[in-house]
Amino acid sequence: MSQTNSWSLRPARLADVPALVALINARYRLFTGEDSVTESELSGHWDNPRIVPERDMCVVAGPDVVGWAEVEPPGEPFVHAEGWLCVAPDAPSDETAWDLLLDWVEKRARDGTRQAQPDLRTSLTLHALEVDVERRRAYERAGLSAVRAMHRMRVD
Repeated sequence: MSQTNSWSLRPARLADVPALVALINARYRLFTGEDSVTESELSGHWDNPRIVPERDMCVVAGPDVVGWAEVEPPGEPFVHAEGWLCVAPDAPSDETAWDLLLDWVEKRARDGTRQAQPDLRTSLTLHALEVDVERRRAYERAGLSAVRAMHRMRVD
């Protein structure tokens, strides 16, 4: 567990799922008016055979959980990791929480791609809604830049 100011970074626990779903949905709802995930969907990550929750998921907590991150380790040829992270929209000093999570995500992704052949390029994919300015600024502070845009279409 690492400590910065009043924030602690620790492995995520199954007992965190209700708080994590609430914060993920609160942030997503700001931009879409809809929820993004259910408790059963998120708790299903604990059953993913490629994910070791104590290694691949973490939360940022003070008195309450204010952020979450997960990195799905790559399978062979170990070149691509995918990460997800979220900070509650009402988290005080949310820049600190974003920065802690992104630092953790990058380190975890590097660990996961370490098995790749040395001549192969490795990558990490993170996602952001175009309108989620805080998330996009956090990515920029970490030296990341957008390389691809996607649009989702649906029929209600």
